[in-house]
Amino acid sequence: MRYFCLTCDYDGTVALRPAHSKFAGVDDATWSYHLGKADYSRWIRDAIKDAAVADEIALIEKNDRLSPAQSRERILSALHEHYMTPA
Repeated sequence: MRYFCLTCDYDGTVALRPAHSKFAGVDDATWSYHLGKADYSRWIRDAIKDAAVADEIALIEKNDRLSPAQSRERILSALHEHYMTPA
């Protein structure tokens, strides 16, 4: 499965870029730190302006039973489902 990273350029343009390299290099401690601060859902809410997806990501962030790998997989899956699946 291929995942993409949403980026918001300075002009507000949203772009999709391959995410595997960005997330593959993030160690579990760093991932968990940002997960615990709800940075992923905040980024979706503030930069992408998608409250529904941000709410879905927030539920994943709050699930303390998930390992870093599991939460990463679920967040990437949610992004893929919402932004890469044809409408």
